Amino acid sequence: MDRVGFPGNNKSAEELTLALDSGVGRIVVDNFHELEMLGKIARAKKTRADVLLRITPGVDPHTHKFIITGSIDSKFGFPMVLREEAAARALSMPEINVMGLHFHIGSQIAETEPWEQSIEFILNFAAEMKQKHGFELKELSVGGGYAIQYTVDAPVPPISVYAEALTSNVISQCQKLKLAQPKLIIEPGRAIVGQAGVALYTAGVAKDIPGIRCYVSVDGGMADNIRPALYGATLEAVVANKMGENDTDKVTIAGKFCESGDVLIRDIMLPPIVAAGDSQTASERAPDAAPSSVDDRDAAEERQVQPEADNRSFRSGPPDTTPYTRPAVPEDYAPQGKPAIPPGVTVPVPNESPDGKNFGNPDCGAN
Repeated sequence: MDRVGFPGNNKSAEELTLALDSGVGRIVVDNFHELEMLGKIARAKKTRADVLLRITPGVDPHTHKFIITGSIDSKFGFPMVLREEAAARALSMPEINVMGLHFHIGSQIAETEPWEQSIEFILNFAAEMKQKHGFELKELSVGGGYAIQYTVDAPVPPISVYAEALTSNVISQCQKLKLAQPKLIIEPGRAIVGQAGVALYTAGVAKDIPGIRCYVSVDGGMADNIRPALYGATLEAVVANKMGENDTDKVTIAGKFCESGDVLIRDIMLPPIVAAGDSQTASERAPDAAPSSVDDRDAAEERQVQPEADNRSFRSGPPDTTPYTRPAVPEDYAPQGKPAIPPGVTVPVPNESPDGKNFGNPDCGAN
């Protein structure tokens, strides 16, 4: 557990207590509220919490705004304008052992420049805190966010490029600022596990809108893969049982959830996904097309006769003014204490409501 870090922008007292009881190696303190709460818990336990202070360097990582985590306007970390106050307060608390600093600037970053800028900023801050408050930077966590390749046309730098940029920059900046080289911590995250597996879906309904798009719906979507809907992440797909076939159909892979934005991949070329004759292909045939099976013929006949089943709801033509005759009711029947309605009373039921809207003719805009 001593190698585990515990970040987060809204840790509870219970979580911090569990972290201390479990021997979590580093608690990454995100804000003043957490700092004071952790100090109080550690004091009650007569222990000292090893922490890293999370500082937002305000660097643009050139990625989607939803996955930027180190900007000035961020819910994460101590902002630049409060960084010295955070360090001074933490260093003054006997229950808090400030081991170092942490930053995280975003995800899917395919350049090294944002890290180089952030390292320069953080190490200059560390040198300033050393001069003012005697702070010794033992550890530097530069976070994660190293891009991985999701599509064939979007390669990313190999991990060696990131490693060289990070280590050389830390060494050169420490030499320049006369700082002892800290222990360097990284968080590879998806760079380790992002390509270790695939999401397997089953294709269902295929909906072809002529001249527009063909949607193929699958048995999943944004509930298990939020990234495409949330910030436009792009993915690749294959048809698992047709790996040897040519990509002939342009389709859009849609999820099954009740959101128009629940689309996993737009306009990707794939082999035919739904086989001919599959029961799922019924939606591809026009409603008046010739039926292709006995079941289809029965369904077509039902569609033809159903509108006549309720002429008040579907019949077009002149309004129906046939009066409605209430059935006879027992003389002693009086619902909810009201007097009984005399038997044989007729009540006219017009086709128009009091506001003039037509109820019975769908051609007249009935609602």
